[in-house]
Amino acid sequence: MFRDVFLPIRIPIIYGRPAINPIDFLIDVPELQKRWMFSDKNSSLAYYDQVIDLMDFVYGIDDLDKTGKLPAKALEWWNLAKIQLEAAAATVLGSFNKYAVTQNCCISVELVLKGALRAKGIDETVLKDSNKGYGHNLENLVEKAFQELPNLDREVMLFVVKQLPIYVKTRYEALSFSRLELGKFLMNAQYIGGEILRQFSDRNHRAAFNNTSDDTLDFTHRTFPKNKVI
Repeated sequence: MFRDVFLPIRIPIIYGRPAINPIDFLIDVPELQKRWMFSDKNSSLAYYDQVIDLMDFVYGIDDLDKTGKLPAKALEWWNLAKIQLEAAAATVLGSFNKYAVTQNCCISVELVLKGALRAKGIDETVLKDSNKGYGHNLENLVEKAFQELPNLDREVMLFVVKQLPIYVKTRYEALSFSRLELGKFLMNAQYIGGEILRQFSDRNHRAAFNNTSDDTLDFTHRTFPKNKVI
């Protein structure tokens, strides 16, 4: 999202180790708009954050699916989370009524987190039991995921899920959100997907981008999201 405009990022299938230019992942975006966006350093870095998250997420799922070492339900939930993100992206890019992305984002984050917990051996029936503190409580799920995956960026992840609307309210109340808020919901959900899958695969595109940087941009630290109000 650049200002309040939604731009499509398409992650390509890559064979071997060719040089890639992530700017080319923007499909059907006019060159003038690209130049405008990338003339701003923070916008450029936020774009790369999203590309890195999405690449680590989708390539991570693909890698882990081929190993056959994780519970099938964990992979199923991660793939369902990917479908929710694809649906949210299609909505913000094409629908007049973009409100539906709120539920897509909440469901995606819940599936990603529960998939991580299932991958760490927590029983599926337990994960579905709201009386045990799982349910739709995303903050609880982040805390439980951090217990199992101490390398997670707990502080940022908690900040992110606190920004998301409460899932049950989005089903039964007509809440009002701006385009900027909806875009942040989706970008935050994409971040959660990347951050979780990085814990299970050897994907780390941030390191790869730093190694090939022309020194005009430093990808070491995130621009979006940060654990402060953006």
